[in-house]
Amino acid sequence: MCTNEVEIGESDGMDSDSERTHEHQIRGSHFEISKLADQAFRMEQELMQLEDKMSNLKTLLNLLVSQQLPEVMQRHSQNSAVTASGLSVELRRYLDASIASGRRVDALKWLRSNGYGSVIKTTVSFTYRESDNYRIHETLERLEEEGCTLRYSEDISPMTLRAFLEEMIVQGNEFPKELFTANFVSKARVKPVSSV
Repeated sequence: MCTNEVEIGESDGMDSDSERTHEHQIRGSHFEISKLADQAFRMEQELMQLEDKMSNLKTLLNLLVSQQLPEVMQRHSQNSAVTASGLSVELRRYLDASIASGRRVDALKWLRSNGYGSVIKTTVSFTYRESDNYRIHETLERLEEEGCTLRYSEDISPMTLRAFLEEMIVQGNEFPKELFTANFVSKARVKPVSSV
């Protein structure tokens, strides 16, 4: 409710034309605010629906290119095809690799103890006040002694892990299957046939 509203019939020293003009301005600003707020709300709702639709489409696309197309093409002993609509479909093989659930610490330990520690990425982050900006260049031990909060983590990126395990497999090197999962899977790549 607007606190500046003037009720018709009240006298505040303005003549009737001034009162009507003031009332019209208040209603006009309220209308403009309402119109823009409604528009923003509708857009927000539409955006949420589009995000849901995009998520569903990504799931369906993944099902098509990672499961259905490879299964049909393998059943017909084909690695590539050109459709009647002019699309090129090619099966590509790639390694799906990950660290076994709950075994990250053991997997990183195995990598280090077997000479593969260079694939591990170590991240140290800390929190500091802007007024203490000069402390960034001091050692981590000094920051910890002064009460800065430190977080330390080690991990291997999915792409690095995939490349590492693929190289291990190709070279015939062993790795502990209880720590790492690695499976070659086929995925269809669909694109328009290139015009020459």
